[in-house]
Amino acid sequence: MNDKILAILRGLRENPLKYTRTGSFDETAALLCGLDHATGNQALEGFQEWMTIQLKGDYSNTFWAISSLYVTFPESQGNPAFVPPDEDRARNGLLDQVEQFLTDRKTEGLDALRKKYQAVRNEWDEWYENEFLADLEEEQEDD
Repeated sequence: MNDKILAILRGLRENPLKYTRTGSFDETAALLCGLDHATGNQALEGFQEWMTIQLKGDYSNTFWAISSLYVTFPESQGNPAFVPPDEDRARNGLLDQVEQFLTDRKTEGLDALRKKYQAVRNEWDEWYENEFLADLEEEQEDD
């Protein structure tokens, strides 16, 4: 199945209008959602967890397409536009991420990716509880 999905990704990259109406990021994400749904959620199984690993545990509850914008536009400092400023960069960033995910999933296996995901989430949760909330409490005490 990976090879067929990779062929679709290549086609989307080379000629997005063959697969979508305008070649936008949103249409590309919708097509990938449809592809995943058509395969019984097998095509992108583990992609949400993989995106969380890329974001070092942050934004883990965000839909993977939106998470993709955080990865593609790191200069946005955690606040990418919901209408990407550069559709081609957004679309190709998403395609790059899906392609890398499929490669990692094939090489490492889904169980290994899920273990990495859990480790990253645990680190992020620990940071959030021990540092972020403590800093927030200090700020509130100072007010």
